[in-house]
Amino acid sequence: MPDEGACQEIIKIHTKGLDISRINLDEVARRCVEKLFSGRDIANLCQQAIWNMIREENRNLAELSKLPYEEIKSRELRIRPLEPRDFYRAFEKVKVSLTKDDISKYERWRDMYGE
Repeated sequence: MPDEGACQEIIKIHTKGLDISRINLDEVARRCVEKLFSGRDIANLCQQAIWNMIREENRNLAELSKLPYEEIKSRELRIRPLEPRDFYRAFEKVKVSLTKDDISKYERWRDMYGE
């Protein structure tokens, strides 16, 4: 399982190109470790946080499906820096993908073969 430092790096990878300066990476990473998030779970968390921001900034997103293709093509998504609230809401939706049995297997492997 990723430690806090690894969690921060995974978050940076999955938010590359976005402004995350308002995010307390230490806090988000700590919560990821507490929840036993895998790298995949952290990637899902970032995706959910990004979608939270996109939906908030582009409230009529669903309406675009009714427009002609050429009209859609001429538009751009509005974005803003990611906010803590984007991650708070993401934590409410993203659940850990590993079971306790899975974690036990990884721990046994680590004990047998080292980190």
